[in-house]
Amino acid sequence: YTPHVDFAFNSVEHWPIIASLFSVNELNYNFIVLGGIIGAKPSLKKSLSDYEFLEWLRGFTDGEGSFIFSLYFKDGKWKSPNLKYTLYLHKDDAALLNYIQNRLNLGKVYVYEHFAEFHIYEWNELFKLIKIFEAHSLNTSKYLNFLAFKEAFELYNHYKTNSSSYSPEDKELLFYKLGNLKNSMNRNRSNFEL
Repeated sequence: YTPHVDFAFNSVEHWPIIASLFSVNELNYNFIVLGGIIGAKPSLKKSLSDYEFLEWLRGFTDGEGSFIFSLYFKDGKWKSPNLKYTLYLHKDDAALLNYIQNRLNLGKVYVYEHFAEFHIYEWNELFKLIKIFEAHSLNTSKYLNFLAFKEAFELYNHYKTNSSSYSPEDKELLFYKLGNLKNSMNRNRSNFEL
């Protein structure tokens, strides 16, 4: 069963992204006034196959998604790394984030005064997300961030399942490797070769 997309997007910014998924015949235009600007508000009624949805998510992640990885050192000890996949949009586009959450059956959506965000940060859900992006590879430098994110996940997951066999030196080496991965991502990236 594939649920239907049945909601409206109020943010002019994302109309081209959404409209690119559908032909003109699949959009139902209603003219509205948004902040004094007259525009077309598409109301979508279209069912995407799972494959089509994941391909669309791949492209949307290339443009709007983030792989976030943070490490904390407190009281002389390394704390668990935090790994998180996020999508941030204007709060008027929260319906899109809810749609993504419902299709993936992963993560949480939070709506604030001016923006909405979709997070996946639970370990078992990150595992599923990684499998999705292994099968539907990203196309931009975000792919390199994904690879570092995935490696960090795998390193720390190995540690979590085998921590009793790690010496203090092994744990220090693990966090050194994690730190290097973290420092190779996003704004800190200096190598853009695949």
